[in-house]
Order: sequence, then C-alpha cells, then structure tokens
Amino acid sequence: MTGCSAARFTRMLLLILLVLFSVPASADASASFYAEFVDVGAGDCMLMGCDGYTIMVDTGPSSALAQVSEALSRNKVSMIDCLILTHPHPDHTGNLDYITDRYAVGTVILSGAADYGPDIRNSRKMFRGDTLTFGDLVMTAVWPDETPLPLINDRSLVFSVSYEGFTMLLAADAETEAESVMVAGRHSVSLKADLLKAGHHGMATSSTWPFVMAVQPEYAIISCAGPDKTATLSPLTVENLSDAGTSLILSTMNNGNIRVEINDRQLTISTRR
Repeated sequence: MTGCSAARFTRMLLLILLVLFSVPASADASASFYAEFVDVGAGDCMLMGCDGYTIMVDTGPSSALAQVSEALSRNKVSMIDCLILTHPHPDHTGNLDYITDRYAVGTVILSGAADYGPDIRNSRKMFRGDTLTFGDLVMTAVWPDETPLPLINDRSLVFSVSYEGFTMLLAADAETEAESVMVAGRHSVSLKADLLKAGHHGMATSSTWPFVMAVQPEYAIISCAGPDKTATLSPLTVENLSDAGTSLILSTMNNGNIRVEINDRQLTISTRR
C-alpha cells in the first residue's frame, strides 16, 4: 500500500479483496464507505457514500444522463449532501440541471480559481488546504491555490479523500503545470494516496512522472472514453503508473463502472458493465 509499511497496513486492518471483471458492482446499503466511478465515457462522475452522507463529484456529460441516473437510482440516492464541481467544463457539469431539478442538494463546492458563469445556488469556493468532513470521511483540497493558472483544467479542484486510513487522490482534470506546482508544494498538503483517480481522463498531459511518484498509488482508476472518442487513455499514463509500482490500473473504458467499498474494515474493488 502506497507509503505504508507492512506494519502500518496491519494497523489499518484493511484486507484488500480485488473482485474484478466477472463480478458486478452492486450497491451495498451496509457498506461503511463506497466510491463509485461512473462510466460516462468522455467525462467524469463519481458518487461517494459515508455515514449516511452522499457526495457527488462532477455530473458527467449530458450524453451520459442515462448512466448517471442509473447509478443514482441503484445506490438509492434521495439527497445529495454535497455536490462538487471540479471545474466548469461540460464533460464534468453536463447533468447539473438534471441533478439540481431532481434531487435535494445541500452545498455545492466549486474551485476557487475557476469561473462557473451565473451564480450557482448554495455554492462556495475552495482552495488548497480547505477541508470538508462527513462523519469519518475527510476531504482536503490539494489544489488550486489562489494564483490561477492559464488553463481551465489546471484550475480544477483536486481532493485528497481519507477514510479509516485509506486515502484516495481525485485529480480531476489537472494537467502538467498544476501537477508540477502541486509536487513543488507537497510539504503543505500531502499527495500520497493508496488510490489515484488519474487526471484528465488518462491523457498524456496529466499523470506526469514526478506527480505519479509523489502520489505512489497502489491502485489507479481512469475515467475515459474509447479510442474513437476524445478523452481517451494514453499509453504513457499507463507506463508511468506501472513504472511507479501501481499494481492495479482500471479504466471505465475497459471495465465500466468501478466501485471501491469499505465494509467491516475490508476494502473491495469491483466492476460493473
């Protein structure tokens, strides 16, 4: 496990069970924590549940409304306590109106460095070091800082997610320049994580070698489309992750929905077509 000795792994009491390819991911209402990366093609959408809270990170493109709706229904979501929009590109915000029309939404979290256009109700902006807490789940903003970079992707909200010693880094669409600054400033907010949700759909403009080595993930998940679409996976990304020691690399393109679940201190990763 990234950054963890065998002793620390034992202390965390997490038995890793990888249930892949042949076993469908199903919503487990008894799970202490789940994160489901929805297969939305060229875009991003993730659902998280913990201690009775539901968090949604990005809404996917409008072309994937059916997939997003199905995931919400299967996970029995009736209210979204926190909706996070990592940046204002339509492949991440395309179903925003559907979500806000159909569900009671608590707080909407936005990148402090990005312009989302018209005011979004109940929204607030976050910068590096700001935190969100949902029961035992803690989300810490790793990026952006208060000096905007030129690319909108490089103004994305990047979060470190921590639950019972297990950590995920959600890199949104951060590209080379943002990754470089994050690596340079990692003394203030740690980048190390057990699982990396790779940046910008696995394109070669993200998951640079210094960044991947700073994260040192044991597992990586990539939200991307097939080879005939945009936002598709680069072989360089896979190479960087593999060379950094990542033991399991999954993509929505190849594996469909990907679900990470903790139940009775047991971590399961499963997939669903």
